[in-house]
Amino acid sequence: MRVGVLTLPLHHNYGGILQAYALQRSLSQLGFEAYLINRLHPSKQRRLKDGIARLIHILILETHTRRFIRKYLKPRTGAITTESDMQDVVRKYSLDAIVVGSDQVWRLEYSLDIAFNFFLDFVGNSALKKIAYAASFGVDHWSHPDATTSRIRDLLARLDVISVREDSGVAICRDSFGVDAVQMIDPTLLLRRDDYLKLIGDVTDEISPKVLTFYLIDRSEEKMEVVRKVAARTGLLPRSISVKMRFSERTSPRVWDCVYPKVTDWIRGFQDAGFVVTDSFHGVLFCLIFNRPFVAVGNDARGLARFQSTLELFHLSNRLVTNASEVSDELLDENIDFGIVNEIREAKRSEALQFLTQSLAI
Repeated sequence: MRVGVLTLPLHHNYGGILQAYALQRSLSQLGFEAYLINRLHPSKQRRLKDGIARLIHILILETHTRRFIRKYLKPRTGAITTESDMQDVVRKYSLDAIVVGSDQVWRLEYSLDIAFNFFLDFVGNSALKKIAYAASFGVDHWSHPDATTSRIRDLLARLDVISVREDSGVAICRDSFGVDAVQMIDPTLLLRRDDYLKLIGDVTDEISPKVLTFYLIDRSEEKMEVVRKVAARTGLLPRSISVKMRFSERTSPRVWDCVYPKVTDWIRGFQDAGFVVTDSFHGVLFCLIFNRPFVAVGNDARGLARFQSTLELFHLSNRLVTNASEVSDELLDENIDFGIVNEIREAKRSEALQFLTQSLAI
């Protein structure tokens, strides 16, 4: 059975790349032939200036992340940049089903001009199975025009089964679209620690296990104060696994400082950490996978619902802070009971794999 996996376009977002990898690999382990649908934003709409910047990203800044995508996210379709090609993907690749998810595929601000594709508008009245797995709205409310809401309501009604990543997503589906949904864990949690260790097995650079790993997508002085506070309490040496500086913010011609690190180095940053500070949702998930103590710094603009829902699920809501003043010595000294975390993760993993198997059953 051939299953198409549809997610947001992949570039240098580590969480986005690894959730796609995990979902595709999990489906393959269940016995399905999973194809990643390589949907991209239409390039013809980009201005020349944007095109040059994009070329720099592809050739230099994203060289490591794109190499990982080419090596591990396969089979995948060819690049799809037009609606007509998207409408033809089911026939061209003989797909029996499509799974859309996970990540913030239903946050319209992130998908922009291809937003309705993630509600499977391109399949028409096809008889193929249409499934949403851990799809995320990213926020805990729905605030879009009536016409948009009406169209999405009609599209969601055609899906065979819907699961969302956050508990707030269940409420949005019910209250805004009149459809039933269940909550499922992010795909990265479908794989076990050993699955990720196999990916980093060929990384030979020595990294001290006595480090404070920090991964900050939106670095600020307030968040760096959290890092300094944790370092002072734990005695660990801070080490960033983020890109050194963004290309748009560089103050020198040293383009190499803007190259995104290898995906395997990013994963190993969690494996080798004594403690983690992160403002990344998937950064938190990899702390759970590798059983590493952490502090999550919330970012309301990027959506707190993702953090709140998952941390509540694992009884770790107190690990989420919004500023350095909330980082107390008591919090940093508190041991996380990873035995309970692992029990919950295994139970939710089994539930999710059963959901996928039953949803795709012919």
